[in-house]
Amino acid sequence: MDENGSQDDERDPRTDRGDDPSGDDLIFPTVEEIVANNSGFLLLDEEARHPEIRPIDPSVPPAGGDPDFDWKSLRQVNDTWAKMALKMYGRVGRDPARIEPFLRSFEAIWNRHSNLKFGKIVCDALSFRQPPLSLHLPEEETVAERLREWDETVGKDESTPSTNNSSSDLHIRRFLDRFQEAWEREPDQRFGQLVANIIRFKQPLDSLESIEDADYLGLIDDWIGVHR
Repeated sequence: MDENGSQDDERDPRTDRGDDPSGDDLIFPTVEEIVANNSGFLLLDEEARHPEIRPIDPSVPPAGGDPDFDWKSLRQVNDTWAKMALKMYGRVGRDPARIEPFLRSFEAIWNRHSNLKFGKIVCDALSFRQPPLSLHLPEEETVAERLREWDETVGKDESTPSTNNSSSDLHIRRFLDRFQEAWEREPDQRFGQLVANIIRFKQPLDSLESIEDADYLGLIDDWIGVHR
């Protein structure tokens, strides 16, 4: 009870949906859960390449896996995704070959707007017209199309003061090369999904629009260090 006689609110903000249990609020995993899931999927990928090592009991951990992890559920997710991917794309997982062409296209646009930070471009491009695009869900083709629309609509405004303390073609290439290194470690992630996961690794997601490139680059390095 508080001093006015009302009951203290002890709801968990990560799981509580208020009075409507059917609400649409998203529940995001913690950083620890993301890392654990990603590590688990990597072990299952190795298992898929060598089916003879897959245990008959799906709840048994793979070699090197945490015995307390819910491997049965993770295998079900992995198997469902594999079946859907084979049916839709003829292969399991997103094609890693898409990564470099997408980033070179992003680089060309960023070079025309080098006064802006990486996160600012991502946020502006996804939200500049209605309906805004989610950061996490769109595939690269959709994001690339929205970036082109934003680039053509906004143009290069020479009068806009620089918000980027490190703007240069060389800086942009180095930044995106490092981002590519991180992405190639997790090629099945979508571009926006990885952008979000990297920043949420250490900072709140809503800081993406304002974070300095040097600071985001440090987060990329941290991400790569964990996902070796």
